[in-house]
Amino acid sequence: MIEDVLSSVSAFLFTYPGRTAEFILIFFAASLAAFEYLVARFFRRNVYEPQDTWVTIQMYAGYILIFTFVIPPFAMALFGWLNSWAPVSIGALWWYFLGNVSWTDWLLVFVAVDFVFYWFHRYSHRFRLFWTSHAGHHTSEQFNLSVGFRQAWTPFFWLLFVWPLALFGVDAKMIAMITGINLAYQTLIHTQLIRTFGVLDWFLNSPSHHRVHHGCNPEYIDKNFGGVFIVWDRLFGTFAKEQAPVRFGMGRPMQKVLENVFGEWAALFKDLRARKTFASRIKVLFEQPGFSSHPRR
Repeated sequence: MIEDVLSSVSAFLFTYPGRTAEFILIFFAASLAAFEYLVARFFRRNVYEPQDTWVTIQMYAGYILIFTFVIPPFAMALFGWLNSWAPVSIGALWWYFLGNVSWTDWLLVFVAVDFVFYWFHRYSHRFRLFWTSHAGHHTSEQFNLSVGFRQAWTPFFWLLFVWPLALFGVDAKMIAMITGINLAYQTLIHTQLIRTFGVLDWFLNSPSHHRVHHGCNPEYIDKNFGGVFIVWDRLFGTFAKEQAPVRFGMGRPMQKVLENVFGEWAALFKDLRARKTFASRIKVLFEQPGFSSHPRR
């Protein structure tokens, strides 16, 4: 009985990619943000700014449209094709997780997705081409739950990093579901109202760690890239502890939606046009962000 219900729900959600899930997420996000706002007001903390929040709402609306109607069909087709070449199958018919897929498989894939996310996130800050799609998330000079939904409209580069999991046999829908859980967790740690997670800070990404990541303080730039787990940063030398008060944003106010979404793309194309050779243009794509016309965080 339980398996039949799970199968029906799963089939519905993936027949209409992302629509139902997105509406639930919007309601959940708005509820949490409203709760955070009320708590902040009660404690006389100013963590929301009206214009900044309005820009975030508009950015998220565009992101929803793209992530609902553009990304899922392409991603599911690509991962499904890669699954057909895989020597093994992990998570096929994933919604029968009470039977066919073991909890060890779920845990293994969850850790694998987070490991892939660490490198995707790190290179999104390291290479200018990838930074164009990620910069909009860092433009806010506030730090609150709504910032977790401040997403770019070109979220395509993730597929360049996660596709090997499908080739190794992880079911496409399982990848999609675990990626969603990973991103949902990250959204919830965009807050100033929680100081730390205590001892859990040693291995989990926390509001404290993520505040560091959003800081434009020199000592905080390019730190704490982990999604759910902060252990990757500790292992690969990109961890920083929150000490000095964090200054959020990219060092310059950006209050226009199109500037937030396409500003880095425009600057990149401007620099590409200024280069005369193919080699110099390739170099521009993979230089560190901020080396040229747009200052970095």
